[in-house]
Amino acid sequence: MLRCLYLGARSLLICCLAFFVVTTAAPTDTNVGVQPRHQAADNSIEVLDQFHGKTFAFSDTRSKKPYLVSSEVSCFTIQMLHSAEEKEHKVMLWLHYTTLSDKLTHVDTISFVVKPESETTPENKLRFVFEGSSINDLTVKEAEFIHRPNSCYRLKIFKDGGCAFLALLTSSDNSGSDNCLQSNELGTCTSEIYHASESKKCLEYTLVTEEHQSKDTETSALRPINNNPRLETDPALQQYQDFKKGLLFSSLVLVYSSLQRDDFRLCMITYRPNKPPGLDGNLYILTSGLESKRAMVQNFNPYTLSGYNETYRTAARIYRNGEFYETKVIFTDKKQCIILRTEGYQNLCELFTGGRYTNGILNSICFFIYAVYCKEPGARFTSLDECWPPASK
Repeated sequence: MLRCLYLGARSLLICCLAFFVVTTAAPTDTNVGVQPRHQAADNSIEVLDQFHGKTFAFSDTRSKKPYLVSSEVSCFTIQMLHSAEEKEHKVMLWLHYTTLSDKLTHVDTISFVVKPESETTPENKLRFVFEGSSINDLTVKEAEFIHRPNSCYRLKIFKDGGCAFLALLTSSDNSGSDNCLQSNELGTCTSEIYHASESKKCLEYTLVTEEHQSKDTETSALRPINNNPRLETDPALQQYQDFKKGLLFSSLVLVYSSLQRDDFRLCMITYRPNKPPGLDGNLYILTSGLESKRAMVQNFNPYTLSGYNETYRTAARIYRNGEFYETKVIFTDKKQCIILRTEGYQNLCELFTGGRYTNGILNSICFFIYAVYCKEPGARFTSLDECWPPASK
């Protein structure tokens, strides 16, 4: 590192980059939950981490019109993602639903900031302040998140001068709703019941399969020359290229693509690690292709490239526009983002993040590394509907 001090500004960046990527690009302990700068460690925040990625389906028989949308639905699910962004905790609700009148599929989002608790706030309650929504006519004032161990989660939504309690039951037993929503707490609010489910419940996924999976690429342990960054295929980077760990955030959205035009973009990837028949589960993908359904599911079978440690499975075959292509991980922070390279598909380079499209303090390293290995993106996305047409309907 000392010799970097004697180089010019341009050479300094190139020389130091290799050291930076290898030593500081990602945390070594992936089991530690992401914390903001003030290191909030109260039990309520830990519950948000446990709640992260869970999906609940609207199962209230009294109405076909959930409080959060303006139309009657044949199916409606909520998925909540939690992350720390700069000094604040963020919560994002993903709404998947099918409208009853026209059978169209929709995916919308609602964003909140988690406000700090006061001394008088109960330990099991958090206040969410509304940031915005992808639904044009929806304005939520705020929300309260309440958790009760071994019973349910409860979300109180304030909207349009009214309010509603959403009982998010963790078991299939309907009696749990009585413990979650007590009549003396409702006041003038309405109530709705949700049961643990899967986001795929409201989306029709086309199954794509590959009968004989091939592993057709060997890597070369070449070293960088002339102070250039390490090659992305250098085994020295393999600890930051584990495919499975890079998808564990649950739902990842496409932010950057090296292709300006692509008829088959992977707009959102949701990983279900325990779903057969895949050896390592399945990938549920919203795609701009597949005109009728625009959603597909495929087996996820990551594998180790030649020359790599068997601990790290850095490649997998992913379906794109009629064929399966080998896709390799350039980098993942194992929490908020993943960068993928698909050489056989026009040398495609993609950046996916955990639901947020902006360059925040937690994923800034991902945007930086994308610029190093993939250069300027051909296409940028700031919302799901820019990539996946049904989200804008």
